Amino acid sequence: MDELVLFSGGPDSTILLIDLLKKKVPVRVLYLELGWCTDQHGRIPIQTQVVEKVLNYINIHYGGFKFSRASMFLDLDFISNHEGYFGKDDQWCGFYGALYARAFGLEKMWAGFFSYCDKLVYERYGYTQDYLYDERMQNYIDSGTAFKHKVELLTPKTVYNGTDIDSFETKKEAWDSLPWELKGLVRSCWSGTYFCGKCAKCDHNIIHKIRDKYGNPL
Repeated sequence: MDELVLFSGGPDSTILLIDLLKKKVPVRVLYLELGWCTDQHGRIPIQTQVVEKVLNYINIHYGGFKFSRASMFLDLDFISNHEGYFGKDDQWCGFYGALYARAFGLEKMWAGFFSYCDKLVYERYGYTQDYLYDERMQNYIDSGTAFKHKVELLTPKTVYNGTDIDSFETKKEAWDSLPWELKGLVRSCWSGTYFCGKCAKCDHNIIHKIRDKYGNPL
């Protein structure tokens, strides 16, 4: 049975997808264009272009997979959402992924949550991402299936717990596992450009020596 992969075009979901394809896991890839009413930044068009380029590379070099693209617009205030009032991007992607999984009878859904991601967030902001793994995420998944279909959320952290693909100690170590060509294709930025150099995601990339201040991969 196919397993669903939530894909964003960033390095984490790219590393995950490549690993599953290397292990000959039959996958369906879902990319969700997720929009908020007050914080668009025009990021969806550039992110969609990135996703198409990254997946084209992966398809050529690592094998084929089924792909679906969907859009969901939330008429909610993204600014307030930084406090989690209306759920976070990852939770809404989990919701839509579960809805998709139910439609196609899929039982397993992968998301690119690694142990090194938690370490990075805690070191940078002083809080954990427990909401990705507990009932706060499960509630979105159950809502997506209308409580009528069982979907298991799988992540490198929960499945491998520091081993196998989850053995990367740092974001930089994970980054260095990517082929050089893919480093120039993947993207993590909140703006409507490929690399703004100012948002939190770009700041992470610069600090951890993943990209220079101009956005060039290191």
